[in-house]
Amino acid sequence: MPPHSRIKSENSETRIYVKFINKSPRNVRVIWLNYQGQPVWRPYNNTAGLSPNQTFNIYTYITHPWIFRDNLTGDKIVYKEGLTEKQVYYPKELAENQEYNVTLVLPIYSLKERCLQVMRRLVRQQSVHSLEIPQTLKDEILRPVFRINDT
Repeated sequence: MPPHSRIKSENSETRIYVKFINKSPRNVRVIWLNYQGQPVWRPYNNTAGLSPNQTFNIYTYITHPWIFRDNLTGDKIVYKEGLTEKQVYYPKELAENQEYNVTLVLPIYSLKERCLQVMRRLVRQQSVHSLEIPQTLKDEILRPVFRINDT
């Protein structure tokens, strides 16, 4: 299944107010998934993304999903709902004049994910093919990390 095929905005009927709070040590892109499921990096989000400890307030709709990515690398950032970390935020209907706080944090990356992150940061793309590592790892280093998965 291609990315974004299941997760998309459905309608714009019930508006709510949301506050995204970046508690990760990274600059974070706050991304809305539009009606076709395509990522839209909101223009009111500055070019560096949401800085650590910065907040971002917005009106959105309960059927509009949001995802979060490291502004520099595209690595996933999650939000906490209780003790659970989730990748896709679906706004919830609240009482009138209430806002929902969405706390963004770094997920627990697998060792492989973390190693790929470090390689992407340290090795220029044009130099990856000269590394003496298996081709499958070269491909993973070069593969875009922007993927959505709803689990």
